[in-house]
Amino acid sequence: MRKILHKIETCKKNKKKAFYINNTDHEELPTEISELTHITVLDLSNNRIKKIPSQIGELRNLKILDLRNNELEELPYEISFLNHLEELHLEGNKLLSLPFEIVNLSSLRGIYLDGNPLTKPPIEVAHRGIVSIRNYFESIINSKENIKLFEAKLLIVGEGNVGKTCLMNNILSIDNSMDIGTTEGIDIKEWKIDNESLNYRINIWDFGGQEIYHSTHQFFLTKRSMYVFVWTARTDDNLISFDYWLNIIKLLGDNPPVFVVQNKIDERIKNIDETLISEKFENIVGFHKISATTGTNTIELISDIKKELRLLDHLGDTLPKVWMDIREVLETINKEFISLTEYLDICDNHKLTNKQALFLSQYYHDIGVFLHFQENPILKKIIFLKPEWATNAVYRLIDTKKVITNFGKFSFSELSTFWDDYPSDNFIHLIELMKKFELCFNINDTNNYIIPELLSNKSIPYKLSDEVILTVRYRYEFMPKGIITRLIVRLHDLIMDELYWKNGIVIENEGTQSIIKSDKFIGVLDISISGYNKTGLLSIITREIDYIHKSLNYPLVERLVPCICSDCCDSQKPHYFSYDVLKKYQTKEKSKIVCPISIEDIYIQQAIIGIEGKYPLGTKEGNSLLKKLKECKFGKSDWQEYELIGIAIFKYLFQDDFDSYSATSQSVSNNGHKRTDLVINNNFKESNSFWGRAFHEYNSQIIIIDFKNYTSKLNQNEFFIPSKYLKKSVSNFGIVVSRRGIDSGAINEQKRLLNDNGKLILSIKDLDIINMIKLKMKGSDPKKILDEILYNFLRTN
Repeated sequence: MRKILHKIETCKKNKKKAFYINNTDHEELPTEISELTHITVLDLSNNRIKKIPSQIGELRNLKILDLRNNELEELPYEISFLNHLEELHLEGNKLLSLPFEIVNLSSLRGIYLDGNPLTKPPIEVAHRGIVSIRNYFESIINSKENIKLFEAKLLIVGEGNVGKTCLMNNILSIDNSMDIGTTEGIDIKEWKIDNESLNYRINIWDFGGQEIYHSTHQFFLTKRSMYVFVWTARTDDNLISFDYWLNIIKLLGDNPPVFVVQNKIDERIKNIDETLISEKFENIVGFHKISATTGTNTIELISDIKKELRLLDHLGDTLPKVWMDIREVLETINKEFISLTEYLDICDNHKLTNKQALFLSQYYHDIGVFLHFQENPILKKIIFLKPEWATNAVYRLIDTKKVITNFGKFSFSELSTFWDDYPSDNFIHLIELMKKFELCFNINDTNNYIIPELLSNKSIPYKLSDEVILTVRYRYEFMPKGIITRLIVRLHDLIMDELYWKNGIVIENEGTQSIIKSDKFIGVLDISISGYNKTGLLSIITREIDYIHKSLNYPLVERLVPCICSDCCDSQKPHYFSYDVLKKYQTKEKSKIVCPISIEDIYIQQAIIGIEGKYPLGTKEGNSLLKKLKECKFGKSDWQEYELIGIAIFKYLFQDDFDSYSATSQSVSNNGHKRTDLVINNNFKESNSFWGRAFHEYNSQIIIIDFKNYTSKLNQNEFFIPSKYLKKSVSNFGIVVSRRGIDSGAINEQKRLLNDNGKLILSIKDLDIINMIKLKMKGSDPKKILDEILYNFLRTN
């Protein structure tokens, strides 16, 4: 506490506008905090503060108050005095409610409440921000009567044909003797539980188990629900099933209570390691073995479900009674949907304004009672009173044989066949709903559509045009289904030449291209980009991926970048570094990291160029030189062309190293072409650089580079000729660029020249040049390859 008091005095004395006491593990604040009336920012994040003193209300100039990651259970009434407050961070506390008076903070633009067990306002209201919170409290304050809502969702999930519907019938005391059939899509039933003076309303959602439905189900696996995962002992893929369903429940349900139920024990029983599974999934509240058909052990399961349901945090939400009155009216309407106008008229009869009515429809949308997509220009005009009516139309289309065999392609005109019992006037709404769920897109603004989930698994081969490619990998701890297919929908406007398949897509924007691929077996999403504006296209892609991650409750994922060492640049399987780890190195003022494959140091900033900033200049020039080198023919006909390309390449590679380059003509060769060498004035004096070593160890005041466009490897005599140009007084160092490299005789001559005459002639070939250009375009130092060639030669000499 003494340290805080000292900081307060220092802040008052220096009149600093911001005051920080974060990451200190303090549990309380002194009342003297009220003396900092001049500050505009107060950061108390990442402590263990349990209570905020009422004196906080004295800080009338505060604009930002950061209280995230503490142990607050309530906020003082006086917080409503902070009239200039614009941002209030409360993430990661223990708040059950907010004070009504928070609506008086007229300047407040952002309130952040993730990670709190809120019941007032309900979390569905709170996550939409301060405007929704104000609407909720104003509705509560202005309501003549408020009630508590004891309602929850029970979601039954699992693979197909495991008996989920039979279990639901057991819960609802429905006879299972008749043939039930397979659930197509979702079936929703109401279960009422009488508990002394309280009536609980449980909405049971029975999900069809076919794999084709899984990615669509994710839109309905919600927080503040209870789950029953049903499995059977009939197959050997239970571990895969367990891993998928328990992970997706944990992720999308935000760690909700879940029962693991083995069904059909009258047919077969299988024992599993319940302790091991519970250690991994701590939200499991019970394991049961039942037969839903015979009723064996179902009474015990239903009893346990009832007990756990009563423990759910959100049961007892306070709502205006008029909200429930309107809901009851809507539920008595024998229609699947109504127009927005009809809905507003009903709310008007209950004295709600249009603004209040729209807020109410949004709340019921968020808790899954009705569906109303207010932001969509087509869907905002309709309210689906029976969500399963709309969603099952979607499931039916996805499960239609003709659409499946056509790899997800269908036309609007075919919908009357697929949806023969749905009004044709609603086809546009149902298609728009599929677009909203990111399940389909229309092809080039035609009346033809694609469902990416039904596309062929066979990848379409495509090679990016650049030699240098920006690569980013997302690696998931658990990869939810449908990420790549949703990404295809979100990026469909950029699709290039119909290059898309179930697990990949090729897109183009302003001359820059990208291949995006998903590999569900190893849980990665790979992005490769070539072209002039790599960073710009990457930002478009990552923005869409971030949106998908947010909708999936932020799955645990690591962003990776490939190593740029010489070994990894040439490898199909380079080492990948965690981007966050690289950034952490930089915060610790470390500029290099070691590649575990080559044990080379690489510069971190060069590895992440293009991910967080502009790609290095010269990419276009580098690609042009690579193209010219590739097109240059071997042999005498293109000898001079090769020399000119080589000179241009060396100037490009080392333009920042030297002040002076000159091309020196030799005598005319026997085919009448002029021969040209590149002569560089070596002004490098630092002995730890490649050129500096050449200067100090081989008196290399100039560097002579000789280009050989031979059709075969240089032999001993051909390699000896360039050594005649080296004079001890000016240089004993040169480079021979031979397209095919040098033979064993030339290698022996190379060693003899060094050992007997002190002349060092390095030999490099086209592949070395190509790799140096690639390194240059990645922002790395091409001299790394020269260092490696020199090291390997001296090591074997």
